[in-house]
Amino acid sequence: MSPTFHPFESENEYAEAAARAIEDFVSESLTSQRTVTVALSGGKGPIPVYKKLVENNRIPWSRVILFLADERYAPLNSEDSNYHLISTLIADKVKNLRKFYSYNTKEPIETLVHWYDQTLRLQGTPLFDLVILGLGADGHTASLFPGSGALHEKRRLVAQTRPLDLNGLDRMSLTFPAILDSRKIIFLIRGKEKSKVVDRWLSKNATVDELPAVGVLGHSDVEVFYDKSK
Repeated sequence: MSPTFHPFESENEYAEAAARAIEDFVSESLTSQRTVTVALSGGKGPIPVYKKLVENNRIPWSRVILFLADERYAPLNSEDSNYHLISTLIADKVKNLRKFYSYNTKEPIETLVHWYDQTLRLQGTPLFDLVILGLGADGHTASLFPGSGALHEKRRLVAQTRPLDLNGLDRMSLTFPAILDSRKIIFLIRGKEKSKVVDRWLSKNATVDELPAVGVLGHSDVEVFYDKSK
């Protein structure tokens, strides 16, 4: 099944529509379960949507458990940290958030990867109700980069990765077995410069090694919100 694709020419319309989709999914899920598990990504795509979620205040955060789709190996108070970004935009602004999993980045990254993998294995199935992802100009999603061995991981739920830019920070990322073990996936994408990679991705005219986000397209419920206004 192909993803449901929503293009927008306005940042506000993009943010409002994506936030509404997330809110509706969470509300519907909570009619039949006590809590909702959500894996969040960083980057510029989700920022206006996260702001809108807090502004709208339609989500009962006391029943929401947050995870990270990926994280840079940086101090948690660093501007490079996705935990810091999401804390600033969501966790620090809402009341009674049930839980937001964090990591002691003073530990070796191998220890963090193992800990996160083991933490996820204690969860039920599906691992996540909702996974929110972005799409990089190189086709990466979470921290699964072109040519990475992690793209073909079949067993581990979390992998250590590194961007193609050798000066970039080490990362830990959910693998496809973890991402695909979810009820729904929402992509939040911004930037008209990404139009070609979005078209190539949705046409499936690339391998997963060339364009990693292709690895998510086998999921049965993928919704894409794309702000191409800037």
